[in-house]
Amino acid sequence: MGEFGSRFEQGAGEHERSNETAPWQMTLDAFIEEYERVMSAVALKERNGHLDPAVPGYQPVTKAEQALLDQGEWKEFSRQRGFSEADIIEYEHWLKLSGQADGLEGAFNDPWRRSLGNWAKSLWRMHIERAIQSGQDVPDAVLTQYQSNKFPTHGNPNIRTQAAPIPEPLPDGKANDVW
Repeated sequence: MGEFGSRFEQGAGEHERSNETAPWQMTLDAFIEEYERVMSAVALKERNGHLDPAVPGYQPVTKAEQALLDQGEWKEFSRQRGFSEADIIEYEHWLKLSGQADGLEGAFNDPWRRSLGNWAKSLWRMHIERAIQSGQDVPDAVLTQYQSNKFPTHGNPNIRTQAAPIPEPLPDGKANDVW
């Protein structure tokens, strides 16, 4: 078994921090590293918890368990499936990183989507955009990196790296429709 298998069998590496850095406060590299770490840990635990249909020993969800899920009681579902409180905290962190907790577009529990090459980068950008729209104080270093990823220059310093400004209204109050 790889690094994750041995660490999690021993209970080490559990995600127990209560004051996580929000995804929109992370640089792209930090976000991708955390996203992949937590995704791998959660996927392993789902296999060990008999929730992965592709793994021998899979146990289908019972009607009572499905009722819990339908009521939004995923934490109680997890407890009944034998997951620890630390596992539940880690899964909750996964829900935040994956965008599911915030309802980001396209963010749902889909293993195929997780394997897309640029999905983590797209999620990071969606987290930044949601934070900007909601008035969060996104760190300058993250904003700079977001701008360079949103509007890449491909090494050419003469390419504009910011969106065009919104035209100001004309003195008579009419729209400055220069486009």
